Amino acid sequence: MRKAITIFISTVLWCFSAMGATPDEVISKVNAAMQERSSVRLDFIQTRHTPLLKENLRSNGSICFAAPQKLRWEVKSPSPSVFILNGSKVMTSSSRGVSIKDISTDRRFQGIARNISRISSGPLVDTRSFDVTVLEGDMEWTIRMIPHRRDLSSLFKEIVLTADKGSHLVGKAVLLDGEGGSTTLEFSNLQFGSELDDNLFAIQ
Repeated sequence: MRKAITIFISTVLWCFSAMGATPDEVISKVNAAMQERSSVRLDFIQTRHTPLLKENLRSNGSICFAAPQKLRWEVKSPSPSVFILNGSKVMTSSSRGVSIKDISTDRRFQGIARNISRISSGPLVDTRSFDVTVLEGDMEWTIRMIPHRRDLSSLFKEIVLTADKGSHLVGKAVLLDGEGGSTTLEFSNLQFGSELDDNLFAIQ
């Protein structure tokens, strides 16, 4: 779960600059647009490839985020589950039951909470933590992010984001790990700045 949330934190980017912008301009406008968003809702399809398995693992669901520190990550199939972060509390719900914890009791959840806070308060495409390359194609922008901080490089060796030039939205993110595996997230039905029901983040 921690790795999945890290993927989310690293890939929910949007509103790229117009064609012809320099890499620095693209990064600057992505970060500025990110900080202007108070909420986001989207659907996703996640495909996990690992060399140990013959077939890829696929799942789908939805993500809701509200500043400053509310997150709902819901997997709808094949195995329904819900992860909710709301302030200092975390709830996980699956076929195995429901668990509610204070983030202070678990370092993993503390890390997730710090990353969530970054969405509202800091740059997402962080050139201090990543070596960032921006590539321009005929129909899309591609941002390659290679971590040079040890804590990040232990999770993944590269993140590749793809944004459509027409809509200026990120439609796909690929996270590559150091063991030959990859996780691909494809986004759809993106909604920004809309008011989200507090019940989506209720922990009880």
